[in-house]
Formats: sequence, C-alpha cells, structure tokens
Amino acid sequence: MINESLLQPDTPSALDICNAALSKIGEAPLDALIANESTASRLCVLHYHPARRETLCMARWTFAATQTTLDSVSAQAKDSPKSSEGLMVVTILLLP
Repeated sequence: MINESLLQPDTPSALDICNAALSKIGEAPLDALIANESTASRLCVLHYHPARRETLCMARWTFAATQTTLDSVSAQAKDSPKSSEGLMVVTILLLP
C-alpha cells in the first residue's frame, strides 16, 4: 500500500509533520493522532496546534494571507490610523 501523503510532499498532514518530528528523535511513527493511544500521540495532539499557530504568527506568510477591498467607513475613532483617502487601515490575522 502506498502512503498517499508521499505523493503530495508539498501538503503534509498534521500526522506527517508529527511523524517527521518523531523520526528526528528516534521514535516510531504514529498510525493516527489519537490522544489516548500512546505517550508520543498524546504529546503530538497536545503540542501540534499551538506550535502551528505560533509558527504562523512568526512572519507574514503569503499562503496564510487574504486581501479584500472594504466599503468606505463614515465614522472613525479620533486616533485611528488613516490612509490618504480617509479610510482606516486595519491588519487582521486569521488563524485556521
């Protein structure tokens, strides 16, 4: 049986990433991320999403950004940053 994640090396799953980390420390790979299966699995479930979120916040990753045009804003706070057109400039980071 062929591991399909090997056919798409540019899109690793959470399990692929955890198994890569486990291989670096000489641990056996996991079959699934199940919180109560083993110590390694519990630790991967515990740490994967916080580490992912922290990594996404480290830089302005182009794959994690979306731009959109907003409607004009009529009322603004006194100290809000404004562009030359009088629109408030806002940067929003959305984490999946």
